[in-house]
Amino acid sequence: GLFRSNKAVIMKNDTANWITVTDVKAGNTKINDQTIMLPPLSTQNINMKYASTSQYEVTIIDDNGNYISSKMNVK
Repeated sequence: GLFRSNKAVIMKNDTANWITVTDVKAGNTKINDQTIMLPPLSTQNINMKYASTSQYEVTIIDDNGNYISSKMNVK
């Protein structure tokens, strides 16, 4: 999930699997500089220049190497 904290967005991985996030977009603008690796059952603060945006498009790589994009609302 995505949560807001001041000028950062917190990404939360509630699963027992690693999550590889390749892109985080606000509209058509990519806002992460590098791939994000989220360990199981962890959170990570992502400093973003568009932290006030309420919806992001997040692209992950699944266990089979497929790229999956989904729009996520910030809570």
